[in-house]
Amino acid sequence: MNPERWLSKRQVLLQLGMNASHFDHLVADQALKVCWNESKTRCWVKESSLTTLLEGEHYVLCRSCGAKQSEISPKHLMFCSKLTLSQYLTLFPQAPTQSMLSRTHRQRTEDTKKTQSIKMLRYFQSDEGQALKQTLSESYEITPARSQAISEMVTRNKGEKFRQLISRQSSERWSDPQFREKRKARLSHIDLPASIAHARTFLTKSLSQPHRRFKEALVDRGLGNFTSEYALGRYRLDEAWVSAKLAIEVQGCYWHNCPTCAGSKSLLNVTRDSEKQSYLTKEGWRLFLVWEHEIKDDLNKCVDNVVGWVGGADVGSR
Repeated sequence: MNPERWLSKRQVLLQLGMNASHFDHLVADQALKVCWNESKTRCWVKESSLTTLLEGEHYVLCRSCGAKQSEISPKHLMFCSKLTLSQYLTLFPQAPTQSMLSRTHRQRTEDTKKTQSIKMLRYFQSDEGQALKQTLSESYEITPARSQAISEMVTRNKGEKFRQLISRQSSERWSDPQFREKRKARLSHIDLPASIAHARTFLTKSLSQPHRRFKEALVDRGLGNFTSEYALGRYRLDEAWVSAKLAIEVQGCYWHNCPTCAGSKSLLNVTRDSEKQSYLTKEGWRLFLVWEHEIKDDLNKCVDNVVGWVGGADVGSR
């Protein structure tokens, strides 16, 4: 199979910014040309068939992030731009919010739900259904033995020894050069920046310890205008003064290849950082980098550098 002409499902999702159910609907309606493996568990999409998709019929384009969605839902807007649907329609009054594909499948779904509900109601009113309800009720009963087993499992998973064991096993795996090379090979075909951005939209990230120390020091110095983990396009900014378009990135020395410290030497992270910086410049943002070792060595000096960069009163009224 020619890898230049056929894409995996994951590659299509990342390239177009759509979700899995939208992809499945396109395949079911034969809007995409696909081929399956023998067990019908994986499929590949002919790349040229992506150009046959029509806006309005197969998808609608999110004017905020550029993703191709079956419909512009409040959940999507929350993750991509933190806008409500009404705010989105105010900014883009002519933008469509639902494709023909979505309307068709939504109607099918509603009809199917009604049919299934009627069938289930009739079944559970029968003698066989009543017997099944009794069996299910008994199987879900929490006996003292089951309750004790659940309690022991929860205690073990929350225990410090168990967490240390998991951490040690993970460190041992990643310290193995062969394991790292295998992982890199598996990720080589993936658009990693897009993949990371997509995954991060579903995470509630807590600040790292250096980032938290730096943030607290900023606030203590009167720079409370910065918003942590601000979403901008497909990226997230560690600290953002939105009205002034000022961004601060707190860079871990290892993962972001600090020029002073020994980094991971990963070209993927370097490429991602470069793309992010180019995007910010294009959007009119100014960027300031703070390295992890700078925070550890002299936190006050870091904040002094930021104060000088911001320009004090120059943006104080924004």
